[in-house]
Amino acid sequence: MGMTIPAPVRPLLLLLPAITLAAAEDIVFDLRYDVRVKEDSPIAEVAMTLAMEDSLIESFRFRVDPARQTGFAGDGRIEPGDPFVTWYPPAEGGRLEWKVNLVHKRNASGHDSWVGEDWAVFRGDDLIPAAKTEMPDNAQADAELHFDLPEGWSEVTRFRRSRDGGYAIRTERQFDRPTGWMAIGKIGVRRERIAGIPFAVAAPVGEGFRRMDVLAFLNWTVPELKRVFPDFDSRMLIVGAGDPMWRGGLSGPFSLFLHSDRPLIGEDATSPILHELTHCAMSIRGEPGNDWIVEGFAEYYSLEIMRRTGTITAKRHEIAMEDLRKRGTKVDNLFVKRSSGAVTARAVVVLAAVDRELKKKTSGRRDLDDLARVIVGDGDLTYARLVKEAERLAGGPLESLAPAKLPGAPGGGD
Repeated sequence: MGMTIPAPVRPLLLLLPAITLAAAEDIVFDLRYDVRVKEDSPIAEVAMTLAMEDSLIESFRFRVDPARQTGFAGDGRIEPGDPFVTWYPPAEGGRLEWKVNLVHKRNASGHDSWVGEDWAVFRGDDLIPAAKTEMPDNAQADAELHFDLPEGWSEVTRFRRSRDGGYAIRTERQFDRPTGWMAIGKIGVRRERIAGIPFAVAAPVGEGFRRMDVLAFLNWTVPELKRVFPDFDSRMLIVGAGDPMWRGGLSGPFSLFLHSDRPLIGEDATSPILHELTHCAMSIRGEPGNDWIVEGFAEYYSLEIMRRTGTITAKRHEIAMEDLRKRGTKVDNLFVKRSSGAVTARAVVVLAAVDRELKKKTSGRRDLDDLARVIVGDGDLTYARLVKEAERLAGGPLESLAPAKLPGAPGGGD
């Protein structure tokens, strides 16, 4: 027999679902980014216009590079600092402006951001720095990016076009800002959907970047990459350019840069573009000292995907793995700040051993693909978490990940 609810209580109970729903609904505020670039100038002028309900957002605390992002001015109150600039906008929003130097040298080998006579390549992260915001948890931005460029220039980003000609900025963060690689100027773009993923391959005209070669290579290899990482389905942008850009490959959120002189497949049988694509597909970031895991997975799959697709033979793959083993033999510490060269080579050999051991312990039911899928999107990846997830898949400890097998590991290593 059901319980009888007293009449005065019924109206209040009937309202509860509506109250709960209303509390859960997003409070939307408008953000517009305007970027103006002039010919023969390395300086981009950026403006952020905010429209919101009364005092929805108390502040934006930007982490800036004082050598690149300067001249902050606008409505409300601005508190400069090093390395932070805090903006307290007016109650209903306002406008904040600043300047960005788009010429930045990565190291002696070249730039990771450049403005030339008729093109520029940079990351959206350079334009709008990351910020901590004081706002309700259910606040959500409706953000757009717009460019004001010299006559004859165009732009390409990883984002979708909005109805009014800008770009709709949708990320997984409350403070939506444009990130990833971008190119502006006199550029050529080739587009194709591969394994369900919209790809755009862009490069300045005359820079010798072979867009169609890249698309052909992607058509051959991305379907297998997608089988390893089935959730990899975001729009992708690949930007190429020549000197004075850095002569290598660099990944960003759902985008990557590749120098025009870099081959699709190197003489060591690894693939720079597959290496960076694996970074994009996995979207993992190692805590300090764990970069070998991140770089190891990217290099491992740059080889493995080509073996599985027949791009390289099994014999060539075997030779490449032996070369990596020799390169990594003398490594005395895997747990360095940044993994490259011999450290990454040693990391690939470690992961290959993990793959073999997982298969052996599970009679072929589990392998490194399963481990890679478990850690996808992990922004706090550590050796301890890698071991934990691998042991969970294997049903017990793995000798290949024991501290004694990994130079520099806590509690052991040669």
